[in-house]
This record gives sequence, structure tokens and C-alpha cells, in this order.
Amino acid sequence: MKRLSISLLEAKVKDLESENELLKKNLKKNEQKRNDFLTLSLNTLGDPVFVKDADSRLVLVNDAFCEVFQIGRENVIGKTLAEHVAAEERESFLAIDRQVLADGIENINEESLTVEGKPSRIISTKKSRFIDSDGNKFLVGVIRDITARIKAEEELRFSEEEFRSLFTQSVIPSILIDLNGLITKCNQAFCDFIGCTSSEILRKKFQSFIYPEDNENLFQGLEKSPTNLAESNLTKPFLRKDGARLWGEVSTSSICNKHDEPQASLIVIQDITEKYQALKELKENQIKLKDLNDTKDKMFSVIAHDLRGPIGNTLSLSELLQDNDSALEDSERKEYFKLINQSIIGTKLLLDNLLNWANSQRGKVQPKYKNLIINEVVKNVFISTKAAASRKSISLSSSVDAKVIVESDPDMLETIIRNLVNNAIKFTGNGGEIILSALSDTRQVEITISDTGIGMTEEQRQGLFKLETNASTRGTENEKGSGLGLLLCKDFVEILEGKITVKSKMGRGSSFTIKLPIKAKVS
Repeated sequence: MKRLSISLLEAKVKDLESENELLKKNLKKNEQKRNDFLTLSLNTLGDPVFVKDADSRLVLVNDAFCEVFQIGRENVIGKTLAEHVAAEERESFLAIDRQVLADGIENINEESLTVEGKPSRIISTKKSRFIDSDGNKFLVGVIRDITARIKAEEELRFSEEEFRSLFTQSVIPSILIDLNGLITKCNQAFCDFIGCTSSEILRKKFQSFIYPEDNENLFQGLEKSPTNLAESNLTKPFLRKDGARLWGEVSTSSICNKHDEPQASLIVIQDITEKYQALKELKENQIKLKDLNDTKDKMFSVIAHDLRGPIGNTLSLSELLQDNDSALEDSERKEYFKLINQSIIGTKLLLDNLLNWANSQRGKVQPKYKNLIINEVVKNVFISTKAAASRKSISLSSSVDAKVIVESDPDMLETIIRNLVNNAIKFTGNGGEIILSALSDTRQVEITISDTGIGMTEEQRQGLFKLETNASTRGTENEKGSGLGLLLCKDFVEILEGKITVKSKMGRGSSFTIKLPIKAKVS
């Protein structure tokens, strides 16, 4: 019985040992499963993860760790990684390992790590302490590879420094404006261009430096979105602090963030004041040259046609008198003399107009101002035009007050009024009427010549004072003219610092009004 009991006990012990081995195998298998699950979980993370023991030896790393440092798992497990890095890097991360294991305070640090023979990486490492149920200390770390970010930041910093240097040192005026249209930065070239200090420029609206009359055109919509100026080129006038007007070619470009959203605008101004002035003068000279050519053509036309006719008529009449003097009656002879006289008077008037107009076109006419009683000037005009008006039974009348006085050039004013009266006689039929009137105040005088003539169309009225559209029109009795009279009137009125206007309707006559300052600006 005793021997049987021992045998049973031995069998029982063997069974227990077998069960214990099985439990150990199952425990090891479960532990491996847990480790596999943990490894699998860690491998799903994009960032490198590692676990170290109390001696800083790696006991667990994920795939991302191996990929970043380009090293196999079998080459790092059980090692500190210090074996593969430079001494200065090794001492840094091992010191942090010891500190976190000792005090348990989480640490986040940016550092460079160069695994032997591999490219240097810049990493941000977060290290935390973990203590298991047996009191064993472990270090859990998460690494973020920030190499690309740091490189991009360095490139951006370099780019910003380069931009700042170029912006500051550039000889071309440049500014930055924010989304509110305020100037946030300006270089010295812009300060010199606009004649202000930087403190007088910064936080001001860019519009405040544009010549006032161009503000609206340049900045329509800018209040709502200053980046409307992006990628544009404009030529605009600028207002210097001293009041000078400068011209600049404005180039703008938008500065955007990484999401391509506008953050500011860079404005660069090329000073083209001298170029603009040169082009302006060239254009003005081209206009003057064209005007001179038109004047020359007009003069040749008048000489070739308008002067040739009256001179030819005078010559024919004088030859007729010479050849038939003995056969002519006194009454016939007087009529011929009258015709010759009228032809000579008309020719003289035409020559006077031609010479006066030519001089005005060349800038040779300089007014000589005197205080004039307008009524006296009108009387002189009526004396010289009475014969022409009488031939058509046209009445000349004046309602000009003898007290109306103007400071003007007597010859030029008389020439203006005489030409306008002659023009009225030409286009007024027999029995018509021409009236001169004048109004004045403290600033100006208005002289109006009205007639009851045939009037004109709106198209004719619009082209009266333009050389290219002004053409001589025959009068009510087929009177000829050169078309110079009205051009001369306009030139003389403008020389006297005045204006000339006309109102007219077909069949209802015309009214020409001259407005002159009571007191000449230059006496």
C-alpha cells in the first residue's frame, strides 16, 4: 500500500510538471501574441516608436523607426543605438534617457541624429517613463522626422533675408501693403521718391501718395480687396511731399501663404517722370508740327484761291477802265471805281486776317492791355462795316452801355468784333438785323453779336473753330470768304484769356458770345 501511494504521487508530480510546461508554453505563446499585437499596432503608426529598458537598450521598435534610420530591427534590439552615432549626439540623447528614467518627467527635444553611414536626420523626440507591475522602468519614445520642415524653414529664412536685403537695398521704390491697403514696409528708395520719411509713410493708405485726381481710377475696389491690384501694371502720377508731380510705372504682385491665399501685395514703382515728360513734349511738338503744317496749307489755300480772285477782279476792272476810258460814261466809270474800291477793301481785310492769324499761330501776338470803353470799340466796327451792311439793307444796332469797361487789347478786340459782324452780314439776308449787346459784373464782360440770318446746323456749329473742319461757306448773296475770320476770333479771344461760344438754329439766326475778364491777369 505504501509503495502504491508513492507511485501515485510520482505520477501526480509528473502530471503537474507536464501541466506546468504546458502552462509555460501557453504563457509564452500568449506573451508572443501580445508582443506581436503590440508590434503590429505600433507598425500602423506613421511616426517611429521605440521602447528602451533601464539601461537605454532598445527592446522594441516599429517599422517606421527602421525606415527613418535605414537600419534593420535585428541590428538595434538589445542595443542603445549609441554604437551607431557620433559621440556628441550619443552623449546628448543618453543624458536625456537617464534624466527621464530617473525623474519621470516627460521630455520633448529637437536634435540631429546621424546613424553611421546614413544621412543625418533632424528629429523631434518625445520621451516618457513607464514602470511595469514588477517595478521595472522602461523608456517609451515617439520620434517625428522634421528634417524636411527644418530645411524648408531654413530656406524660407534665407529667402526672407535675401528678400529683405534686396527690398531694403534696391534703388527702385518698393512697398508692401496689407489686406487693408495700409503700407507695412517701405524702402529708402520709396522715401526718396515721395520725399517723406518712413514714419510718414508706414500705416498710411497707398492712395494718399497718388495724385488726387487719379485716386478713384487707380483704386476702385481696393477698399474691399487690396489684392485687386495683384499682377498688374499701371502708369500713374504721384504727389511728392513738396507738391511736385511725379510719374511712376506701378507693378504689383500678390504675396500668398502656403494655401495660395493672398496675404499682402508687393508694389514696385519705376520712376518714369523724365521719360513721361519727354514723351509728353514729343506729343505736344507733334501736335504743334501738325498745326503748323495745317496753317501752312491753309495759308497757301487762301493765297492761291481767296486772294487770287479779288486781285484778279481788281486787275480786270482796272484794265477795262484803261482800255475803254474814253467810251465810258461818268456814271459807269464811278461804278467801276466803286467796285475796285470794294475789292481792295475786301482784299485788305483778308490780308489783315491772314497775317494776324499766321502771327497768332506762331505765337508772335502779344496783347497790349488798356482800359477800353466797349461802346467806343463797337462804334469803330460799325463805321468800317456800315457800307457792307447797307448794300444788303441790314440794320446795325447796339445796346452796349457806355459805362461798360474792360481791360483788353484794343486792336485785337476790334478785330474780333469786326470779324463777327462781317460774318453776321455775310449770312444775313436783305432787310435783316444785327444787334450788339454787353453785360458785365465784377469778374467778366459778355459781348454778344446776334443776327437774324440763316443760322446753321449743329454739325456746322461744332466745326466752326476747328481748322480741319472749318470751311468757307458762301453767304446769302453768294459772298465768298476764306474761313479765317472765325479761327482768328477764337485765337485772339484765347490770347485775351477769354472764351467764345455760339448758339444757332437753322432759319433763326446765330448769336456769338465773347467772355473776357474785366481785369487782365497780365497787364
